[in-house]
Amino acid sequence: MFYLATPLPRSTFIPRILIAALALTAASGAHAQHASLGDFGATVRTSTDSPALESARPQVASVTLSPARLTAGASTSLTIRLTQPAPENGTTVSLTTSDDNIVSVPAFVKIPAGDDNATIEAYTASDVGDSKVSITAFTDSTLAGASLEVTATTTTDFTLSLSPTKVSVTPGQSGSSTVTTKAGSGYSHSLKLTATNLPSGVSLSFSPSTIPAPGTGSSAANLTVSSSVAAGTYSILVTATGGTNSRSATLKLKVGSSSSGGPGATFTGCWYQSGGDSYQGVVVTTTNTGDWPFYANLYFGATCNPNDWADDFGLGEILYFSPMYTWTFWFNHFPNQTAMSAQYQIGPQLSQCINYATAPTCP
Repeated sequence: MFYLATPLPRSTFIPRILIAALALTAASGAHAQHASLGDFGATVRTSTDSPALESARPQVASVTLSPARLTAGASTSLTIRLTQPAPENGTTVSLTTSDDNIVSVPAFVKIPAGDDNATIEAYTASDVGDSKVSITAFTDSTLAGASLEVTATTTTDFTLSLSPTKVSVTPGQSGSSTVTTKAGSGYSHSLKLTATNLPSGVSLSFSPSTIPAPGTGSSAANLTVSSSVAAGTYSILVTATGGTNSRSATLKLKVGSSSSGGPGATFTGCWYQSGGDSYQGVVVTTTNTGDWPFYANLYFGATCNPNDWADDFGLGEILYFSPMYTWTFWFNHFPNQTAMSAQYQIGPQLSQCINYATAPTCP
């Protein structure tokens, strides 16, 4: 689980919280075995909001899924709970997912006046492989969510997935995503990869362009964005075809305004204090403005050893960074555990390994 806080001006808050709906998976347990938890939440405060105004607004308290693990093609009941009953005109809660190719939810849910919760059905695609996807609900000052684990059906000929499903590139630069295919039982064909719906000025090449039989493998989808491409979000369709079968997935390309030198991020590891406990955190500032994918990984021990992984969030979700904003992120499944370390990444910039045995308190 993580929390975040950013002092966003009210005029820019609503579009930015759409970007900030982070996808994550969370884990807890013994060093050698991790039990997936998956629920998460966040609060965002603005410089113009008073504590009284914040407490008066209904906020998203939690998102729960029943079931939280299911077979591809099935649906789950998604319940959104508020911190207090909705006011006279009701409360509109926005929904987003980390991968629209896997699970489908409405863009908005209206919670009627006097109610503090609403339940809807979230539907999964039938032709996806084993996956984990987060579903996030947010108002103008809070967000919360839960992770859904999807298991491929045994009758699928092959599955196709992208990681990440959203890529941010500035004009004149390049980016990439990984295409992964997995053949079902009894299926054996080579798979040809193609991309359609490319905007003018954007090229995409696959390396390799063909997944050999039986159809299980991976390929790098390399994007190049010319300096003439306008800022915006574009949907590119990636397709794998083998024999008479084909599978497609949508790759979201976010083209931001040009900025030189990457984000210019500064990562300051610190202990976030809440409710009498301390949580492994980081304060992030940047010298440049732009949209970059964000990653966070927590490890047992002091050296960020990948074999000692404990928790993660972000998973390449694109966030907006600016010198105007200070982001504070923190993990909350391992309170007060000092024998841990973490690394954070914004775009191409990776933080140093932060050793929490020596980290100060967050400001």
